[in-house]
Amino acid sequence: MSRNDAHAPYRVRVARREVAVRVVHRCGGRDCDLPDLDPAWSTGQIGRCYREFVFTATNVCSCWMCHWHSRPQVRRAALRAELRRAAREWNAAVPID
Repeated sequence: MSRNDAHAPYRVRVARREVAVRVVHRCGGRDCDLPDLDPAWSTGQIGRCYREFVFTATNVCSCWMCHWHSRPQVRRAALRAELRRAAREWNAAVPID
């Protein structure tokens, strides 16, 4: 599997926090039948309330295709150009006597 594989295993996605658990209550004010999470928890019986796994849209991919807009080289080049422009304007100003 490559570093930036889009098909990461479920346990890896949970560790990266790309997948989160959201509790959905459909009890309508009645007693909630959602059991507490424990090591022996299983998905055997589904009641009115349930847990839903959702994608958080957090992507930790390090490839250039995902992070092309935040490359530090481009930012540094833009900052250097801005500083050069400011220096030219400063040097072109007529000194006040």
